[in-house]
Amino acid sequence: MKIIITLFFCFLCSLSQAEDYMTLHVDATDLTRGLLTAEMEIYTSDTEIVMWYPKWIPGIHGPRNPVENIGGVYFYSEKGKELKWQRNSHEPFRFVCKLDQDTKKVRIKLRYICNQPNGNSTGIDSYGNSQMGVINWNTVLLYPAWKNNQLKVRTKLTLPAGWKHASALQTKGQEKQEITFAETTLQELIDSPLICGQHLRTIDLKVDNFPPHYLHLVAESSRDLNIPEGLVQKYRKCIQQAQKIFAKAHFREYHFLVFMSNRLPSTGLEHLSSSLNGIGEKDFFNSWNLKGWVGSLLPHEYVHSWCGKYRRPVGMHTPDYHSNKDTRLLWIYEGLTTYLGEVLAVRSGFLTPEEYIPRFTRKLNYLTKQVGRSWRPLEDTCICSYTLRQRSKSWGVWRRGQDYYDEGLLLWLEIDTMIRHRTFGEKSLNDFCIKFFGKSNSQQILAFDLLEVYQILDDIVQYDWKNFIEGRIKEPKEQLPLNLVNLCGYRMIYTNKASKYLQELQSRRKYIDASDSLGILFGYDGQIRKIIPGMVGDLSGIAPGMQVTGINGQKFTVSNLESAIANSIVTNKIELLVFQRYTYKILSLKYDGGAKYLRLERVPNSADMLTKILQPVR
Repeated sequence: MKIIITLFFCFLCSLSQAEDYMTLHVDATDLTRGLLTAEMEIYTSDTEIVMWYPKWIPGIHGPRNPVENIGGVYFYSEKGKELKWQRNSHEPFRFVCKLDQDTKKVRIKLRYICNQPNGNSTGIDSYGNSQMGVINWNTVLLYPAWKNNQLKVRTKLTLPAGWKHASALQTKGQEKQEITFAETTLQELIDSPLICGQHLRTIDLKVDNFPPHYLHLVAESSRDLNIPEGLVQKYRKCIQQAQKIFAKAHFREYHFLVFMSNRLPSTGLEHLSSSLNGIGEKDFFNSWNLKGWVGSLLPHEYVHSWCGKYRRPVGMHTPDYHSNKDTRLLWIYEGLTTYLGEVLAVRSGFLTPEEYIPRFTRKLNYLTKQVGRSWRPLEDTCICSYTLRQRSKSWGVWRRGQDYYDEGLLLWLEIDTMIRHRTFGEKSLNDFCIKFFGKSNSQQILAFDLLEVYQILDDIVQYDWKNFIEGRIKEPKEQLPLNLVNLCGYRMIYTNKASKYLQELQSRRKYIDASDSLGILFGYDGQIRKIIPGMVGDLSGIAPGMQVTGINGQKFTVSNLESAIANSIVTNKIELLVFQRYTYKILSLKYDGGAKYLRLERVPNSADMLTKILQPVR
């Protein structure tokens, strides 16, 4: 009798354990043609099964997992019978399937069509071509509605012949091209993208007294994997400088995943133990790009491992992938990351403080002209994050973009300088980072709210942080607060010559920036790319999209435009012949100010706080 009871108990235990996981097998052998096929198995005792296609994927701040790219969903009973499923009209991410009475295990087949991301999904989509690919697991799975993101998943992947892979996932075994990963949670799986291809290189970025770090590169040519040793040293220095900022790491190891291609979209997305970064085929060999977005990309996503992943706003820390998220604290999640990421890029040697300051001035100039601030506070750009990701090409300054990135950067720079001034340089934002992000070495996500942020700031230096910050983020403003410029030891001036950086930027992007003088951004071809409301161009009736064909009675050229602006000091006006929708007209701009470009100038006998912040920590 005891034997029977024991066997029955073991049976119940095994049944309970069997119901506590799902299997996932992704066949990527057709990824070369832009297709992925996945098969899942899930246990259930119900007569109906409800499965969700992940909807809210962390990192894109919106319900935009590309469900539109599904190329087939099939449900099968335990005995192989195909079952009917349906979706209702208001929820395309939710699949409902009626089951036969004797079905205890459901098999689901899903086909995904790659290489067609929407405006929000580039970082969480899957891609492939004949030589390389990217797999985001959220694109190829459904999960049961009655389980949360701690559901155990046993995952296998079959790659094209000869391909290698890299991921933060731990590999349990590999037979030929089939890889078996260690059992993990749904949360960790979706948080661990994979890169793969014929040409893949892994570089050990080992630093002392910190977890292992690896830089994985996949490219369409083996030549592109031979990046300069100096660049490798900059990434190693990036880790060392991050160690100074955060003190502790919450991951076992960290993986920088980089795919290098002109055929796949550029992207960057943060994860707890890795980051997914898509750059151009030759970007790692381009000094201009390395001083800009490409150089700051990996530091930014790396900082996110602490800010946004490990420490996550409470409204964004949901137990599944279909519950709505509250994104109003993105000015911390993304704004603080942008600030620390750019500081980290300079401290790592991607550019010098002298090279950074004109780039910072450019951000400052852009933000001062966001007139949409008069009706939309910074917090609202956080709440409407994913709706702002696809920017308007016309009158975007009225709408505002995702300003929580760069305006968030300015806010955290101001907080940093305020701490330094109020403590006579004894403390800085680094003290905040160590307390806020150094809670433990655990991989467990710790949610935070504003009360904790205020409390830690107050512990560092007593101040009415709540009223100061909420005045910045919750209230519309006619103008951008600019006290931080003086706190940094600078003042804003206008000169008649563009900085060397702006000259190079205009040449590369083929436009003339007359936003400080006329409030207009001209393309080299004469097209009006941007108008600043309230400035001369706007008051004259010019609109985005118009084509300027003549200027002061001459043909429109870059040279003639620059001469007309410079000579306006004498002529007191500029006449433009513009074309729009089959008609020509002459518009007269009343302007006598000549060329104007914003610069930051040092205030004599003041501390250069900005340069001090950008210096590497010893």
